[in-house]
Amino acid sequence: EERGEWPDIDLDLPSGDRREQVIQYVYERYGRLGAAMTANVITYRGRSAAREVGKVLDLPPDVIERLSQLVSNWEYNDPGDSLLAHLGEAGCDPAEPRMQHFARLWSAIQDLPRHLGQHSGGMVIAQGRLDGVVPLEPATMPGRSVVQWDKDDCAALGIVKVDLLGLGMMSLLQDALEMIRRRGGAVDLAHLPQDPVVYRMLQEADTIGVFQVESRAQMATLPRLRPERFYDLVVQVAIIRPGPIVGDMVHPYLRRRAGREAITVPHPDLEPILRRTLGVPLFQEQLLRMAMATAGFTGGEAEELRRAFGFKRSERAMKEVEVKLRAGMTRKGISGAAAEAIIDSITAFALYGFPECVAGDSRVIDAETGSAVRIEDVVEGRATLTHTLACDADFKIRKRRVLAATRSGTRTVYRLRTFLGREVVATPEHLLLTETGWRPLGTLGPDDHVATAVAGAFVSWDCVVDVEPAGMAATYDLAVEEDHNFVADGLIVHNSHAASFALLAYASAYLKAHHPAAFYAALLNNQPMGFYDPATIVNDAGRHGQVIHPADVNYSGWLCTIEPAGSVRLGLRYVRGLREEAGRRLEAERARRPFDSVEDLVRRGGLRRDEVAQLARVGALGSLEPERRAALWAAERAGRPAGALFEALPAPREASPLRPMSAEERLLADYDGTGLTL
Repeated sequence: EERGEWPDIDLDLPSGDRREQVIQYVYERYGRLGAAMTANVITYRGRSAAREVGKVLDLPPDVIERLSQLVSNWEYNDPGDSLLAHLGEAGCDPAEPRMQHFARLWSAIQDLPRHLGQHSGGMVIAQGRLDGVVPLEPATMPGRSVVQWDKDDCAALGIVKVDLLGLGMMSLLQDALEMIRRRGGAVDLAHLPQDPVVYRMLQEADTIGVFQVESRAQMATLPRLRPERFYDLVVQVAIIRPGPIVGDMVHPYLRRRAGREAITVPHPDLEPILRRTLGVPLFQEQLLRMAMATAGFTGGEAEELRRAFGFKRSERAMKEVEVKLRAGMTRKGISGAAAEAIIDSITAFALYGFPECVAGDSRVIDAETGSAVRIEDVVEGRATLTHTLACDADFKIRKRRVLAATRSGTRTVYRLRTFLGREVVATPEHLLLTETGWRPLGTLGPDDHVATAVAGAFVSWDCVVDVEPAGMAATYDLAVEEDHNFVADGLIVHNSHAASFALLAYASAYLKAHHPAAFYAALLNNQPMGFYDPATIVNDAGRHGQVIHPADVNYSGWLCTIEPAGSVRLGLRYVRGLREEAGRRLEAERARRPFDSVEDLVRRGGLRRDEVAQLARVGALGSLEPERRAALWAAERAGRPAGALFEALPAPREASPLRPMSAEERLLADYDGTGLTL
């Protein structure tokens, strides 16, 4: 209630056509007048503002370019600073009237609307007709419409917004699993084993192509953090973010994990909040609880803090929150170095942290009465919950104060049943305490043992019988004092939003370790994605012993595929200049009958001359003519009209007069024509 707005609803979907199918389903389900994309108000900022003002003032193009390079999207301007003071750095005279006018105009139009764009994934949904509330307009993309308000306007009016976000890694996993299935294998992402081989690969930073942990910063950190279990991977995903890095949280955590630094917190009130992450705030839920514990923030005020440090941060909003934090800490007697350390960690981290969540339509224990209450009833105000039960570090069940209970939106959930009849419905990334540590519900299966609370006093173990999808359900957040867990439906549960990304990271690492052909084929098919170009990915595959064959018109489809022997065949999509329509037609023609000569390819393929020449240059006609210049000669000859007199005669078989390509020339042709070499 205190939040005063609908919760954020984010759905991560496979990117590309599959995400568009979901968007179109929403239009079909709610009608073209009942659903629409939200708008983005594009404002004048930094370089774009400099270019616009420069054109209006008729400044020379080279001066405009220098000025646009000088300015940037400053988010934290020193109040005494101004563009005028920096004009000399661009070779401009600050005393010149036109330059002074430029500086005034540039400053004045910052953040003013420039034009209306389309939000990347935000959709608003109405019971009736949206056009009765807000004007709709057709989007530039076919089949879409846009409201003329941005997401903040929609939120202010209480309109529900759903973000349908595309993740390339989800497309990769979907494609890889389908390839494995077609070859007679099976991988269930909901029941991946905790594999030492996978963790050893992560510890060695062998993570090219692995979701969230393939950047140079992640690779540098993995051998130091050395993840051994799933929660370590959750931390690994969360820690390499701009906020924790700027806030100097990475190195203290690593030193403390290695035992080279004592675990400390700025104030004793933060010890139960930061204990599990060694005194370093890594999750957004910790950030909010820090403000609640040290400055007396209510849940609503903590939510204001989160919004204040959102994407479009302003100095004014930051100052207002900082003043509130300082005033609250002063009332609690927290000042000096401790107060500064708390504020620094909150402000540096707030923009980038992951929220920790708990799932579900579950029953939690009211520690005051011993009765079970539905978490939804607690959130909706139908039941009061001041204290609940949680598991401490010594595996004892303790009474803990409930700090906050909030909505998390509607999500896909799974049902877990145990041998002794316990049952919990939760999101697949929801962490449960097991004999081997915290593990996502979706990775558990028969014979795994989960922790249970017995008689409200101690921990016992129960055997998982099955885990199955349970559709969509409302999910909720619960923040508990001191311990990052609570007892729900008799089981000890804990949740972290970063766990959903960590689960994708683990799944992609598992496929790389155990199904490399499917992993690399799917990774190449979903480019561009991640940090590395296809040439690096192909080289990484070679280091792992995965064979990748070059594109060939008689063996390649449009996409990369797995051949019967387990090697990967590069797809025709990597031949630059070849239209997808043409590549798909080649694939269909070859399915009818393989090409038996370059002339046959030219006759049946329907290709342009430049496309045939490019296929020859990159060696994609190798099954028809192994030498590339000879293939180019044959392609050019076959592409010339023979005329009515000679049309029915077979083409003469004569050797190419062209000198064969050298190894260096083939290498250059490969990189020029496909961006990689094999």
